[in-house]
Amino acid sequence: MSLLAQVAPPDISRGLDNYLSARNPNLVWYAVAALTGILVLVLIWQITVVARARRGPRLLFYDLAALHGLPRRVQQRLLHLARAHRVADPAFLFVCPELVRRIESLEVANAASHRERDRLKDFFARFQDAAFGSSGGGADQSS
Repeated sequence: MSLLAQVAPPDISRGLDNYLSARNPNLVWYAVAALTGILVLVLIWQITVVARARRGPRLLFYDLAALHGLPRRVQQRLLHLARAHRVADPAFLFVCPELVRRIESLEVANAASHRERDRLKDFFARFQDAAFGSSGGGADQSS
């Protein structure tokens, strides 16, 4: 019986790391590889989300607005008008002068005061001059 009393119990103080690596020495490397794989997948996902957002219509609108030198306030007003008139892509405002004229006529017709009408006409004239190189040049400009 004295022989049994001399056997030491397993050393628990070695910790979980020693316990796992003693059973499977490659387990730590598997865990590192799995975490690295997850990190790479998350980075790829983030890059594709950003790339998709950069190709969106709103970014094209901002690029065109910057190209034409429009201030931020004018950009915000144009985006508001595009949303209000349900324009599918706000960049259409830069390539469809007829669309701009139609929105202008609707906005001017719905203006609450003469002063607001004049401000809207001035806004659209400046935008058309910046976007299309002229303020329309149509018969409606002579009045």
